[in-house]
Amino acid sequence: MTKEEKLLKNEFETAHPELVKLNPEINVCTVIEEWDEELDQLVNPNRMEISVNHSFIFDNRLIPSKFKEIKVNNIIVGEPYPKEFFENIEEGIEIPLHVLEDPDKYINYVTKHIDSIRQRLYSPDMSIDEALDAITGDFNKHKIWFKNILVGDI
Repeated sequence: MTKEEKLLKNEFETAHPELVKLNPEINVCTVIEEWDEELDQLVNPNRMEISVNHSFIFDNRLIPSKFKEIKVNNIIVGEPYPKEFFENIEEGIEIPLHVLEDPDKYINYVTKHIDSIRQRLYSPDMSIDEALDAITGDFNKHKIWFKNILVGDI
């Protein structure tokens, strides 16, 4: 990691102590080149990005989309969905996104696991609605997004 990347990481962590308290893996890197779909070629953006890597149970509300005009990537590592999200799904078939992202699955999961979610997020008084917002970033936006992908699937 370059000095500039280390400095940015330190500034980000200092500015977001509640996020750091949840112990995500925070990385800063300089993107040297990437594939530009429109140009159909490699481009050299030479820009820095921040990545916040965390498990499924995390308070996504704490992750900004940008920090000092630098893109912040919100990345779930490990198993992206708890096993309950796969209940009543036949093993070995490809699972459409709208099946896994169903808001009812989130509601059922959070209701069943609220105590462990509160513990993991250091928030003993967190309500079910707050836990849904934490895990999805904003549960109302998630429900709207979900309706839009359903319309796109028809």
